[in-house]
Amino acid sequence: MSKTIRLALRFVGPAILGLLASGCASYRYALPYPADAKTARTDISEEHPSAGTQFPIGTFYDKDHRVVFSGHQKGEQVGMMFGLVGVLVAHQANKAAGADRFGGHVDDLDFDLTTIARTALAEELAHAPATRLRLVGDAAETHAILEIVPYALVEYAPGGGGKVYVSLRARLAQGGATQRWIGRYFAAADGTHLQSTWEQEGRLETALREATERAVRMLVRDVHGGYPGSRTVKISGRWAWTARLPQLTSRAIVLDETDEHLVLRFVAADALVFSGTHFVERKDVTLEDAVFKIPGR
Repeated sequence: MSKTIRLALRFVGPAILGLLASGCASYRYALPYPADAKTARTDISEEHPSAGTQFPIGTFYDKDHRVVFSGHQKGEQVGMMFGLVGVLVAHQANKAAGADRFGGHVDDLDFDLTTIARTALAEELAHAPATRLRLVGDAAETHAILEIVPYALVEYAPGGGGKVYVSLRARLAQGGATQRWIGRYFAAADGTHLQSTWEQEGRLETALREATERAVRMLVRDVHGGYPGSRTVKISGRWAWTARLPQLTSRAIVLDETDEHLVLRFVAADALVFSGTHFVERKDVTLEDAVFKIPGR
């Protein structure tokens, strides 16, 4: 098995290992919201993300709070030496290890990520001067549905601190198409802390609220064509799901940037769990200008 595939397998869910290894790839998460989409009714879904396609192997998912924990995994490389079956064995072992490390702490959490996301969405749309989105309950006529599924990620680097992210997966249904467009948005909260520090003084919930507001703002802005950026780069460093592979590089489009933060749309295969649009701290990544073709454009 090549080094490329070994690296890639660490970023995919068990249900799609065979698909990625076969060489089939699509890049729908690299595409912006369609400019000709109809006005859509939207809400935060009660549906849970699919662990088989949205999370890499060995993660621990706290379903009650919609928080997935990562950074504890070991043994994936050994599993890969025995093919996909070996990877699945490593996946089950690491899930158990995650439950041992984090399971005793989740009972102390006291927040509802769906409610946090729904509140952030309502506030963002209320401040929009004009919108292509309408909340459920709005009497305005709509011709499409945009469903949004949230989850949070607490990811630890080996021997280091953890970062908090919130992900929103959006799916547009219009006419007879149940997936006219799909998008995925990841937003990082500022700061990095040890596990014990995250659990102090409500710091985790504060970070989740910050990341959720950023993710919702990205999604709403993208729906309204607010990201004209087109600079293409090669990126390395740390973003959602990459804390354990600092040597990884990927391709991205710079959509927006300030001195402290960047908004990047990754040009990565959909099967990779970090594909999508990211809000990151500038200090966490390194960019190098690059020229490449964007699939689907």
